[in-house]
Amino acid sequence: MSTQKSTQKLEYPRNEKQRTILRPGLELIVEDFRPPEDHVVILEMGHSSLEFRLCLSGKIRGNIQGLKNEITLDAGQAAFWFSPRSRITMEYPAGQSVRWVGIRVKPQLLSTLAESQPAWLPAHLGRAIEGCEEKCYYHIGEMTTLIRIATHQVFNCPYQGFTRQLYLEGKILELLAHLMVAFHPENLSILRSQLRPEERQRVLQARTTLIDNFKQPPSLLELSRKVGLNDYKLKIGFRQVFGTTVFGYLRQYRMEYARQLLEEGEMSVTEVSYSVGYCSLSHFAKAFYRQFGTKPGFYLSKIHKKAYMAPSYHQNPSTVSLDKG
Repeated sequence: MSTQKSTQKLEYPRNEKQRTILRPGLELIVEDFRPPEDHVVILEMGHSSLEFRLCLSGKIRGNIQGLKNEITLDAGQAAFWFSPRSRITMEYPAGQSVRWVGIRVKPQLLSTLAESQPAWLPAHLGRAIEGCEEKCYYHIGEMTTLIRIATHQVFNCPYQGFTRQLYLEGKILELLAHLMVAFHPENLSILRSQLRPEERQRVLQARTTLIDNFKQPPSLLELSRKVGLNDYKLKIGFRQVFGTTVFGYLRQYRMEYARQLLEEGEMSVTEVSYSVGYCSLSHFAKAFYRQFGTKPGFYLSKIHKKAYMAPSYHQNPSTVSLDKG
């Protein structure tokens, strides 16, 4: 298997990739592809790299030179890592639809943005932007509701040209704010400490029950009785584990399932609406827009358009060398 060396954007099977420089030191990468075989991308980092990656669908596996453990990022998770001049290998399993948004930030820019309140940065991140961190570091966590919504809005940006640039820069700065809050040490410790292991297990059981009955969900009281957790603790638990309310999570699940049905391209918007438990098409359309930042009809039209595309496929793996500036 040969390795390609290129400084150009990588081409994937059924790939839509956008790389946008929003401002000096701030880069946005949006990817949407389905590899027919296991695909490997090797990044040769010529400078210290700070990257946030938000996975909307599929699974990403990776290795960063200098880290012992493999990184695995599942749908619904966010990660950030700092890599001082090293090689990063990312693997994409065959046949899955992979959608992710990446934010690459130069440490100097983040230092400028956080200049007045550096305490809001995680310790490793603070040392990285000060130039004191020489080791690789990463952290992975579940997306909060605000992070998920903003990520979908970036992925489904409705604008072109100059307005697109303005919209995306604003959304990426918003995303960075949400990520700083989510990854702040105080917030992480709160999430770890307030639920006992058996309570967390019951919250997970409640989620399973909710998903199994998503078309006709139980009330909050019925759900709490089923899992043996009082309704107050269940509400608190859902916020801590999933970053949203019980029925906020249900709405997210319905919307994600609706997106998958639209992706298959075999149902109309009306049929999908009924399939996920909505009796009103207008209510479904509003909920879909709130979740993904686009209307279901427009989303379906993009799926149909992609079905007629036949992009080229380059050999695997691909290697790209990033500039050393």
